[in-house]
Amino acid sequence: MRLFEEIKNAKVGILNRADWCFFFIVFVMRYISYAWWGFFLNFISAFKIGAALTAFLLSFLFYLINVDSIRKYKKSFVIRAIVLCSFFIFCNSIRSYLLYEDIEELMTVLKYNYIQALTFVLMLPYLMNLKVEKIYSFIKILYFFTLFQIVIYVIQFTGLAFLDSRGFNSGGIDLVRSYGAFPDFNILVPFVLIGALTGNRKFFLLIGLYLMCVVLSLGRGQILSFGLLLAISLILFSIKFLNIGILFKSMMMIISVFGLLLVAFPKTISVWDNMFSSTVNNELKKGQGTYAVRTRIIDKAENVLTINDAELFGLGYKRDFNKNLKLSGTKGVQSIVFTQDTSIAGVLYCEGYIGFMIRLLPIVVLFLWAVNKLIRRKRSVLSVFLIAIIAIIISESANIVQSTIFTRYMTTFFDVFLIYRVYTILYARITKDKFVKILPNTIK
Repeated sequence: MRLFEEIKNAKVGILNRADWCFFFIVFVMRYISYAWWGFFLNFISAFKIGAALTAFLLSFLFYLINVDSIRKYKKSFVIRAIVLCSFFIFCNSIRSYLLYEDIEELMTVLKYNYIQALTFVLMLPYLMNLKVEKIYSFIKILYFFTLFQIVIYVIQFTGLAFLDSRGFNSGGIDLVRSYGAFPDFNILVPFVLIGALTGNRKFFLLIGLYLMCVVLSLGRGQILSFGLLLAISLILFSIKFLNIGILFKSMMMIISVFGLLLVAFPKTISVWDNMFSSTVNNELKKGQGTYAVRTRIIDKAENVLTINDAELFGLGYKRDFNKNLKLSGTKGVQSIVFTQDTSIAGVLYCEGYIGFMIRLLPIVVLFLWAVNKLIRRKRSVLSVFLIAIIAIIISESANIVQSTIFTRYMTTFFDVFLIYRVYTILYARITKDKFVKILPNTIK
């Protein structure tokens, strides 16, 4: 496929300092924001402000430095939706300060990923003026960057771990589980999968490496998301390009990779079997386990809103516990605002049902746009971009109570928006109309 050749031949040398800063803020920052951030915190106390707030401050500085070079661009429905979301968060921040008059409290809550939509908007003008050649260069760099991430992740299981890795026991089997160092390769998966199915052996190897990381993660949410990403990409591709045989080919490929992983990691596969059995037979049937904990946290948030008559706009950005209270894990004292088990509870508590719906709006608009274009568009390389957008959004939303797609706008949503941006550029080029603005809502 010509697309892969263009990315392979992309010239990294065309990137200037601003481009490299953009790549660092968007792709490097989100990768190091988990396990690496805690690692660096041992040496640099300034990292206490958090990764999300650091990215926001860097993006704000980046915007100010490049504001003169930013050309005006007309706003599509998707852009209007994300601007509306950011404006709501900004207004809610002002409201929170007026209510509680505590700037430290406000920033403490905002830095816990609630601020990422504002970061996205600050990076948006620069992104909208990027040429497709530079985006291809970013994807090429990202390809090698994810390989580096995979190497680091595998090291965590060799006894040489230096990030957050802990012992894990299931059914009498002891394993190591790495937290926060999982490779960030979701944006590449649909394209790598299609490349593998069209005969590229390197991409076949990559799919194997991605699946290996998912298996080693021992995360049920991750394997669900990855499995859906593969399945939806395959189904849409085979239907759109009228190639049902590719489904059989892909199934054989995945079964082969899984068979190799079974031989290489027999204990890990046994743990997966124990985990799924426990989920089906105990957690779902008896209302136990992490899913039940997450739903209880959401119920708790809803109850607090009802008691305070704050269902529409929430209570603002404030803690739901005393500052001196020490929180513990899933089975201990759990915060609604800061919990990592579910993002829904925190959004409802801080922003209410209106805020929750506004956060979903950009995702829904982009998803419907992609579905509409895929149905109407003839078979071409552009269809691959639409398939990627649809598959990534569905796979990241499928976890429902555990999904973070509507809070961490600098991760999944940024990825699909970047794909969306490439589509609009290429469509404008294909039409060969120099006077057409690159506007998704004017594309016929």
